Amino acid sequence: LDAFLITSTVLLLMKSVKGNNRLYFLLSGFLSGISTLCRSTTLLFPVFLFTSLVLIPKKNLQEFCIIKKDIILSIIIFSIAMGVTIAPWTVRNYMAFGKPLVITSGAGANLWIGSYLPWDGDYNYKDLSDKERIEYGLSQIDADKRFKEEAIKNIKEHPFRYAVLCVKKLFRLWLGVPGGKEVLRDLPLIKSLLYIIQFAVVFFFILGIGYLVGNWDIVKVVPITMIVYFTIIHSLLFAIPRYRIPIDPLILTIVSVGIWRLLKNLSRIKE
Repeated sequence: LDAFLITSTVLLLMKSVKGNNRLYFLLSGFLSGISTLCRSTTLLFPVFLFTSLVLIPKKNLQEFCIIKKDIILSIIIFSIAMGVTIAPWTVRNYMAFGKPLVITSGAGANLWIGSYLPWDGDYNYKDLSDKERIEYGLSQIDADKRFKEEAIKNIKEHPFRYAVLCVKKLFRLWLGVPGGKEVLRDLPLIKSLLYIIQFAVVFFFILGIGYLVGNWDIVKVVPITMIVYFTIIHSLLFAIPRYRIPIDPLILTIVSVGIWRLLKNLSRIKE
């Protein structure tokens, strides 16, 4: 469901940017709000989208000023639509718990796991005693607050090692396969095949990005921004291959560009 919603959001955003269509920005904001209610990962996406659209290279200063003015208004429309969609659930959370909670708890726990050195920033399926010790006797919201405090302490005490964990999480997100650690543990052949496929996906994705960068325009910024956003958020918090699934349709679209580019180059060589 989230993959469908994110793909639809990006498609509408591309149409919005291409035609400067305010209605598409409104609809894409609505879909982004629903997507965020499914998985809160995309909560900060409007900030990244605005930054990427503003920072994209422009041909001249006049063009930059015009586009920047349009982008600011469009992102405001997108953000308002997204916020209005999320707001009823936020109100519900406050009525239920008496505390401000935009969507759900869990970010603190993910940040703690992703910064906890003894676990190497990964989920320890075999022994959860360290996690259970922190959350013992606390409500879900209070436990998440405690996890956040412990995570910040981990990062402050070991900033360099946390940076190394972020790089490791990036590779886990992109080069791993869902279920590779537990589900496929007793299926080595299938596991190996899936890893080969994933490495091929990453290879053609890089080819596709190379082609898009060489043929740059503002419309292509949108799907790339979503992919980069997901990668950064999960690298900072917590990453497992399954968390990549919502953006897999976007990744595969760029992979298809890489495959097409390779086949085109091979046909030229034969000619």
